[in-house]
Amino acid sequence: DVVSSFRNLTGKAPQIPEWALGYVHCRERYKSQDDILENARTFVEKNIPVGVIVQDWQWWGNTGWNSMEFDAENYPNPAELVDQLHDMGMRFMLSVWSKVDRNSNLGKELEARGYYIDGTDWLDFFNPEATSFYWKNFSDRLVSLGIDAWWFDATEPENDDLVGRTVGKDGLPGEIFRNVYPIKVVNTMYNGLKQARNGEEPLILTRSAAPGMQKYGAVTWSGDVGNDWETLRRQIVGGLGMM
Repeated sequence: DVVSSFRNLTGKAPQIPEWALGYVHCRERYKSQDDILENARTFVEKNIPVGVIVQDWQWWGNTGWNSMEFDAENYPNPAELVDQLHDMGMRFMLSVWSKVDRNSNLGKELEARGYYIDGTDWLDFFNPEATSFYWKNFSDRLVSLGIDAWWFDATEPENDDLVGRTVGKDGLPGEIFRNVYPIKVVNTMYNGLKQARNGEEPLILTRSAAPGMQKYGAVTWSGDVGNDWETLRRQIVGGLGMM
């Protein structure tokens, strides 16, 4: 009864796409389009089924953090990359962020419009105009490539960047509304993706969660971890606790 009431109050989780229930392959990190495809072909040759292959950060090269521009030298044709992975029966997940380098082409536009949280590189997702502009660029620059799933990293924002700062047009205290920030991010992406993909359920991986995020297709992981037995023990305990 408690779980049922909680679900009805905060929102029921949509069904995860079937293709996301297989092996999701990620490493830190692929450094080029050719690197990804070479590894994908090796999985096929060895008859190892992979549901999703993940590109971790830095795919933007020197264009600026989360510029929404692929490094043209190492990722010359990302749409073709996605198509080739699809031909091998794999989906593609891309690591993206809710902050943008102010010195990137996109960042200069965001700053000119006043869409940053003052003193940070984080977009003010409490401002509907900012979220609308972010989504339009996200859709035009990345969703249009046919990418299947999205790894939204650092949706907290991290490093206590909201302490002492205000968010939204009403000047809400950032540290009090910090847990709402990732909900705003994922809500923006979920609604946009669902409309862009004709009702197909989006898959969004995020390292931050608060009650209510589950209704936006958010799958949460615990953040960067070590590789020892104590870490594995804590992962199991933490996962059970979060459920």
